[in-house]
Amino acid sequence: MATFAVSAALFHDALPSSVETIQSDQIHRSGEFVESNLGTAMQPDGSALVRLVLQQFSFSPSIIKVPVNTPVVIRAVSSDVIHGFLLEGTNVNAMVVPGYVTTVRARFNHPGEYLVPCKLLIEKAEAKARSLGRAVNIAVVDSGGNLLAFERMDGAFLAGVDL
Repeated sequence: MATFAVSAALFHDALPSSVETIQSDQIHRSGEFVESNLGTAMQPDGSALVRLVLQQFSFSPSIIKVPVNTPVVIRAVSSDVIHGFLLEGTNVNAMVVPGYVTTVRARFNHPGEYLVPCKLLIEKAEAKARSLGRAVNIAVVDSGGNLLAFERMDGAFLAGVDL
């Protein structure tokens, strides 16, 4: 409580924040997040700026390359629903909410692939299906049954349920 009281006194009831808003229905039409601006751009100070748009079933761009041992600023927006943005093996973990720009700062000290959990689950399911000699459709859902990601392996049936 003391921290809030001191902060409120210092900032005159306007606590510091970095809330940045955006019109979700305008993301692809103009401004910072148009398709031609997405991906990694090296900045004059040597850092990397990554811009991405999250939407149900995909991120755009789907693959992002950044230099190792370089400060990276990730700016992400959602065009539809709230998305969790977590990169396995890093401290990158944020919520991307429609109407807001989420900014995350990171540094990747080791070369490699840093996957989001849905992609990781799909890869493990594909490996298991291949080990069983099967081609399957893979759906990743949240606890409410909402589809988070879907992958159809080559040769899988176009429709059907196989549990």
